[in-house]
This record gives sequence, C-alpha cells and structure tokens, in this order.
Amino acid sequence: GPLNLADKEYWKRAAKHWNTEPEVAKKSNCSNCAAFDVSLRMKDCMPGETSDKDGELGYCWMHNFKCHSARTCYTWAAGGPISEDSISNSWQRKQEENKS
Repeated sequence: GPLNLADKEYWKRAAKHWNTEPEVAKKSNCSNCAAFDVSLRMKDCMPGETSDKDGELGYCWMHNFKCHSARTCYTWAAGGPISEDSISNSWQRKQEENKS
C-alpha cells in the first residue's frame, strides 16, 4: 500500500487494477482483508504500541509480514480481519504445513 495515505496516484492505480473507482479501492484495505491478523495472540507478538490515528499494525498471513490496517495490496481479499485466536492459529498451522 501507499507509504503516504494521501497518495492519490496509488489509489488511482489500485482502482484501475481492480476495475473500480479510487474511493471504492480505498475501502479495500488491510483492516478488512481476510489475511490480516489482529487477534489478541498476534497483538501480543507486536513490538510495542501498535496503533495510531490511522489504524493499527497486524500480521499479513498472505505475505508473511506485519502491516498497517490502512494499507492495502493487489492481493487484498474480502472477509477480514482475523480477530479470533482460533482462526489465527489455523492460518499459522497452514503456513507451517506449507513449509514442510
């Protein structure tokens, strides 16, 4: 996602990729992505304060890194965020199985 949330060009490119309008693309971000984990167990893993005026840090199971809820990427998937520890554990087990 954009480093600067006010980056209008980023949202135009995202909208073009998803065949929609920038205002619609802005609503598809990590905060509502199916792979974005903000469960209590994940929050316990974060390095300290994890929120600011724009949102919070969480873990992206799709790309295996921490990310901010206001960001997005082209692999965004509806249905999130992950907020239950049991679902977070399930995503972790799948990742571990895929490494085997």
